[in-house]
Amino acid sequence: MMHALPRIQSHLTVRTLAGEAVVYDPRSRATHRLNATALTIWRWCAEARGSADVARRLTATFEVDAAQAEADVRATIDALYERGLTDGLLLS
Repeated sequence: MMHALPRIQSHLTVRTLAGEAVVYDPRSRATHRLNATALTIWRWCAEARGSADVARRLTATFEVDAAQAEADVRATIDALYERGLTDGLLLS
């Protein structure tokens, strides 16, 4: 099932190094570290057609099965939202 993706907050500053990222939120003055998988999912939120598209990309890129990819996408997007890095959650 495809769900609309949340958007990345535009006020964030992102620096990448060795496939991971440090994200700085000047509003909260918080710094967040994203591992390679979380960074990939976060970036794909800006260009994918929906959560199913992100899960398909994740399956192809990281060689995980579809069910695991869907669970990882949902968990990662939830965590990104909780940290204030996106503007919303996936709708059920």
